[in-house]
Amino acid sequence: MPHGHAALPSRRFTVLLLSLVLYIVVYPLLPDAPANTVLLTFQTAIIFAGAWVLGQNAKLARVAIPLAVITLVMVWLAMLVPEKAIIVYTGQTLAGVFFVLTTVQLALYLAKARSANMATVLASLCGYLMIAIVYASAYDIVGEFVLAPFSSGMVDPATGDYVYFSIVTMTTLGYGDIAPIHPLTRSLATTEAVIGQFYVAVIVARLVSLVILQKDHGNK
Repeated sequence: MPHGHAALPSRRFTVLLLSLVLYIVVYPLLPDAPANTVLLTFQTAIIFAGAWVLGQNAKLARVAIPLAVITLVMVWLAMLVPEKAIIVYTGQTLAGVFFVLTTVQLALYLAKARSANMATVLASLCGYLMIAIVYASAYDIVGEFVLAPFSSGMVDPATGDYVYFSIVTMTTLGYGDIAPIHPLTRSLATTEAVIGQFYVAVIVARLVSLVILQKDHGNK
């Protein structure tokens, strides 16, 4: 396999990982004034990077690439015309679906991997953070339809608050400053905490098994 072709997955996962880290770490630090524009810029970067990752799977790409284009159009329209609730809800839902597809592709890549290398490590990290983004999207969507899904001092939680809560929940830190009080958000938080713990255990076991497999092949 040519070196350039072998390095391509690593490049895709690197771009996606950088987009996710910027979204999770940098976005909450920025002032509120340009929050919507900054949020959509980071989301756009994640969608572009996710579309590049999904391009590895021909079957998923047929659905994911058009979905990425439609999602970008809808989320930016939602910022321009926020009074149109149907556009806002559609954009949020499509973004959530796209994030799920990206997470599925990362899981498939890890399941089919035959060696532990930089690409598998990057894919593992991307998968973990993508799960947090998927759940943050779910909390955001629920927040649009359910009155007071969380108990906190915030009257109108922003997307960054949902991302923060998602990370805190998945890592089981549980600071308590934001707590789910609606049955639906409690159910989502419970499944996220369980999935977050199982993901780490399963991925570590998977990477270790790939390393052992590589050593066994090397000794033959």
